[in-house]
Amino acid sequence: MRPAETSEAEVAESVREAAEFLVRSIVPAGHGRVVVEGIPELLGQALAALRDRGVCRDLLSLSVVDLTEEGGGLQLVHHLTAGQAGAVIELWTRLPAGTTEGGAAAPEPVAAAPSSARQWPAAAWLEREAWEMHGVAFDGHPGLERLLLPSWWVGHPMRRDAARNRTAMPSGAGAMPPSAKEDVGGWATVALPAIPMGGTLRLEVRSQGGKVTAARTAVGLLHRGVEALAEGRTWGGVLPLAARAAVRSSVHWQVAYATAVERLVGLEVPPRGWALRVALMELERIADHLLSHATVLGILGARAHAARAWADRELVLDAMQMCTGGRVVHDVVAIGGVAADAPQGWPERLGEVSEVCTRAVREHVEEARGLPQWDRLSGLAPVHPDHMPGWGLSGPLVRASDVGLDARLDGRAGGYSSHFSKPYTVKGGDARARCELRLLEVAVSAKALGTIAASMPGGRVREEAPEEVPPGRALGVVEDPRGELHCMVVSAGGPSPRRVHFRSPDLAHAAALGEVLIGVPLVDVPLAVASVDICVGGVDR
Repeated sequence: MRPAETSEAEVAESVREAAEFLVRSIVPAGHGRVVVEGIPELLGQALAALRDRGVCRDLLSLSVVDLTEEGGGLQLVHHLTAGQAGAVIELWTRLPAGTTEGGAAAPEPVAAAPSSARQWPAAAWLEREAWEMHGVAFDGHPGLERLLLPSWWVGHPMRRDAARNRTAMPSGAGAMPPSAKEDVGGWATVALPAIPMGGTLRLEVRSQGGKVTAARTAVGLLHRGVEALAEGRTWGGVLPLAARAAVRSSVHWQVAYATAVERLVGLEVPPRGWALRVALMELERIADHLLSHATVLGILGARAHAARAWADRELVLDAMQMCTGGRVVHDVVAIGGVAADAPQGWPERLGEVSEVCTRAVREHVEEARGLPQWDRLSGLAPVHPDHMPGWGLSGPLVRASDVGLDARLDGRAGGYSSHFSKPYTVKGGDARARCELRLLEVAVSAKALGTIAASMPGGRVREEAPEEVPPGRALGVVEDPRGELHCMVVSAGGPSPRRVHFRSPDLAHAAALGEVLIGVPLVDVPLAVASVDICVGGVDR
């Protein structure tokens, strides 16, 4: 049995010991998921107990499901990590209606919940999104303001009742957003490499003595309403939206969504379908890491070396295009497998890419370490999860600090059991460690491609999926090139999803930038951000 599955019972027991009388039910749900039903009046106490007793390490995501049309009200959903065992705690809490000052039920109820920003700093951004999209007012939040929508927006666009057209704010003090308060000034905007990041991320810093003393990030310029659009699409019609949310990892986003739907309906992907998915995801990982490496080299001024990385990336994209027909967006995944089989000769092409990338990695590492300017990365913007708890960090950002956290290893990401054995980790946690780790991960992915090419199974590439999905909810998890990507799917029965929510590692890492950049020399801020590696599409959706 896989680690994530074996840990479910242990995690459920840990939750029971920490918060048995603060929740209604605790149920292991399979696929590394423990579902907990919360009590609205005790939600804050339950979250504090889970955090203080060490049951939950990070808050991964926070979302809202509007079931008012079905009589289910607003459901607040917390996804929490349970140590490093791989299991995820999914806490569902039905929010009560708000009240007026006289105590009577409000004509347009304001849903309220306690803020968990004190337990997990990642909650500050997550609660802002839940408020602006669904109108959940978080009492005790340091300042609710728009995150993805413009500041002048009125209402909450993903609500299904009258609250859609009115803006809800928490009662009492603290309701005024920071942007409305007096700004003491002193902020300077930093230009970032927009093209490799796939969009614009606004970064402002304060400095003293040439080093960053404070930093703040503004996002939302690329917001396209992917999750809201998904509610009006068929189950298969959501896949093109997922592919275009973060184009640098379009296959990963499609697989995360498809996996959630497949788990909801009990659909088994054929072995050949999984092999093709894994091969495409590892090709995409190699292409993404080479893009990141070329970006860092370009900022360092090593343009010839960057051109070499770009050229090697083109070889990988050639192999992907041979199978998917695309070079930017790879719209190839289907619910139940993949949309079409790979052409004849593609496994041999995988073998060639595996050999080329294995040789190229050694050369890239040697060339980078031979650059005098490569030493600028040493000691730059160190990230140690133990020193930054509660941010929900994952991927190369933590593996560069010797933390072996990888969804491919613990079994939550399907299809990897025979193609992936152990993730690379390095010590140091600084920008240099992150950049060199990504090159080492290219070698791991190249090895996986060689294994797939030598043992590509035959048979069907997909199972037919039903047009309508029964009521229920499920979670799909993949290891995106930049960290853990989660997709929660909720069905009320019928041809369209009731809710699709993506938890991107990019959002967590962008939120943590203000902490990561403290002490970084001003001249090295773009370099530090590039070493963190953020895809803006994954943040804004």
